[in-house]
Amino acid sequence: MQRAIFRRIVFGAALVALLLLAAGAAVAWAHGSHGVWLDVKPTRKLITVTASHSTGRCGNARVVVLDEAGNLLLEGKTDNSGIFAFKPPIFETMIIVLQTDDGHRTEYELRARKKKKKLTPTPTPEPTPTPEPADIPTEIRR
Repeated sequence: MQRAIFRRIVFGAALVALLLLAAGAAVAWAHGSHGVWLDVKPTRKLITVTASHSTGRCGNARVVVLDEAGNLLLEGKTDNSGIFAFKPPIFETMIIVLQTDDGHRTEYELRARKKKKKLTPTPTPEPTPTPEPADIPTEIRR
């Protein structure tokens, strides 16, 4: 009898813990769903940044572009569609920072492509002729 009561208590406590854990996860998911993110499409002539959040695009959000050392390269705002486009000020790694009016912030590191090294052909060495048996001194032939 006591064993059955003990099982019910343990089962009830485990069920309560599981429900509390599930409720906490639901709250964390709901809070995380309000984040912002960037979609960056770089070309050599233009870098296009699209800013979005869970309810759509981030219009009028502040965009800051920094170099690797954190120096300001340029800044601006997204249009009503959440798009900000700019000519690359450098062809090195840049950090693009988005900050919305409601305090959300995200960063994107746009890494520079490594330049392909040009391969220079190495000259083919001249083959050394194999000596003929007549060319080998007699002391070595024995």
